[in-house]
Amino acid sequence: MEVSQTTSSQAQEQKMSRWLPAKRTLYLLFLGALILVYTVFIWYMERINLRLSDLAFPISNLQEQLIQFLDIFIRVVRHYVPIILGWMLAYELALNLLLNLFGLPDRAKASSLLRRLRDPRQAVGKTISVSSLNLEAKRPESTRLWLGGPGRVSIVNGNVAVTEINGRFYRVIASGKHALNRFEYIHSVLDLRPQDRTDPEVILHSREGLELVTNVSATFRINAPDLTTSIQQPFPYDADIVRMLAYNKFNLPGENVSSWEDNALAAVRGILYATVSSFYLDELLQDVLSEIGTHLTIRRDVEREARIKLRDQGIDLIRVRIGGFRFSDDVTELRIKNWRTEWENQARLMRAEGEARAIEEME
Repeated sequence: MEVSQTTSSQAQEQKMSRWLPAKRTLYLLFLGALILVYTVFIWYMERINLRLSDLAFPISNLQEQLIQFLDIFIRVVRHYVPIILGWMLAYELALNLLLNLFGLPDRAKASSLLRRLRDPRQAVGKTISVSSLNLEAKRPESTRLWLGGPGRVSIVNGNVAVTEINGRFYRVIASGKHALNRFEYIHSVLDLRPQDRTDPEVILHSREGLELVTNVSATFRINAPDLTTSIQQPFPYDADIVRMLAYNKFNLPGENVSSWEDNALAAVRGILYATVSSFYLDELLQDVLSEIGTHLTIRRDVEREARIKLRDQGIDLIRVRIGGFRFSDDVTELRIKNWRTEWENQARLMRAEGEARAIEEME
């Protein structure tokens, strides 16, 4: 899948690079022929027939050439003034349209976008390097990332990008340099390397409903089934899985949006909460210092269930780490009271048994 996507992308770029010069040449030839026909038409329409010999005063050869040039300029070139003014007006209107329609910060950005739209080859030498870490930070600085192509971008090694055209999925591009088509927008860039996410404070509840706190960490990566690494592609990927993860986002309170990394850690937290809630407080406290026994069982169960759930979402879970369980002061005090009551009951029972045995021996 990844090889076919890369081959299709390269073929499309080569086709565009071959087509643009030919299209530009035909356009210039047509424009030159149109200017020539228009000039000849004006020449015959003006009926220029200047006779300098009829002048009452003699003139030099240089003056004669200057007069002829001025006559031709006044009669012929003046007909190009409306065309030039119309072109300037059309350019200003297009510039203002791009400036206001897309909310660009200044006229320089709008002029750069208009120039690239008219001739994508002018942006070939300007390559913007993007990754999953700097994409959102670079968007306001570049119209190529804010609105889309044409232009060249470079995807850093170990990353993969998902692009759109008119708000719809277009293609998946691997690491390296790529030419974006007109208004081809980079929707997101995903990191193919193993990711590590940590939540330092996860609130859980025992089976009795008592609150406890721990920390959880998860190491995971984008799943690439049946794909092996190579020198050309050290981080293989499946284009369908990358596309699914790129759109696996949820709106959070405010203007925040969750990513696939956040969703992976959230899935681990959810399974951990459900697993811990099936244990009584005594079972969670019996190995709170050594972190074996029940703690090890919980970690293994959470890792197994989370790995199965995340694999269906296109994520390969590598490892889950769970810290020691911490309890609030109220829970600790309550537990101490329960222990004291339990020991007092055992001591009272032992005294009763001793008294009964003594009475029996006396009898």
